[in-house]
Amino acid sequence: MAFEPIENYGVIGNMQSIALVGMNGSIDFLCYPNFDSPTVFAALLDDRRGGRFEVRPQLRNMRIRQLYLPDTNILLTRLLRRWISIPRKMIQRNLVEILPTIKPIHNL
Repeated sequence: MAFEPIENYGVIGNMQSIALVGMNGSIDFLCYPNFDSPTVFAALLDDRRGGRFEVRPQLRNMRIRQLYLPDTNILLTRLLRRWISIPRKMIQRNLVEILPTIKPIHNL
């Protein structure tokens, strides 16, 4: 899989870690459980050996739309395809849950 331009990624996080989600719904970069932790997925840095997490239908000629739900950090990735006049759709919601045990690192 070829490298995607950085503008094709959405960002999700929980104030402790962050993930970059590609237009195809794959998580190509994730440091977990903290920002300075080693990467779990790093396909953004090394497409061949970096690793990614991807769930998507095996369809060709899909239209892909990505947007954030209003006033949230929930990224919605829609994979759309029309096949023999029947619309097909897969919706993927990406988010990182903020657990009640997580306390802000810095108090401002």
